[in-house]
Formats: sequence, structure tokens, C-alpha cells
Amino acid sequence: MSQFGINDMLTIERMTIVEFGIRREAATRKLTDQLQNIYLQAYLNRIAAAVGEDNKYVFPEFKDFFDYEKTLQLMLHGEPHKKKESEMDKDLVAIAKRLQRLRGKEVKN
Repeated sequence: MSQFGINDMLTIERMTIVEFGIRREAATRKLTDQLQNIYLQAYLNRIAAAVGEDNKYVFPEFKDFFDYEKTLQLMLHGEPHKKKESEMDKDLVAIAKRLQRLRGKEVKN
């Protein structure tokens, strides 16, 4: 029963069949999650070590591979970090503002 995290014989003896089934499923899911993480790590190692046709790394910096701030923003708020208008393509910004004006929405400059 140690795979269920139980080492106390009294707790084991008092366990119902339903509780045993739930604990068994939880242990199976935990093991499957661990296996998935192992395979994911192997896959990510392969991606991180990838080189292009010019024999240079596809991801030369860690941030190119994993953007911590973007991921944190996505996890906390469910949307990616929004770029400042100065970082955006000027033509696309102008088109978006014109479209908002046509739809009758107030546009901030």
C-alpha cells in the first residue's frame, strides 16, 4: 500500500473498496503523469538541441525556447502578454484603429 502513500495498517484495514479504487486510480494517474513528464523532457531536449540548415541552433537563447514572462502571464490571466503599441506593426495598428472608428467605437491615441 506504500504506492498509495499509506503506511499505517489501521488505515489500510479501514479502507473501503470504493476508497481503494479511488486511491488506485489516483496512483495510476500520478504514475502516468510522471511518465508523460519523462517523455516530454526527452522531446524538449530534442527540440532545444535542434539545428537549422546553417548548422546554428534554432533556439540560441533559453528565452527563445521558453519565455517565462509570457508563460506566467498566460497561466495567471489566460491571455498572452500584450505588446505595447510601439512594439506593434504601425500599419496594422492604423488599420485596427480605422476599423474601430468604422464600427463606432472610441479609439485611444
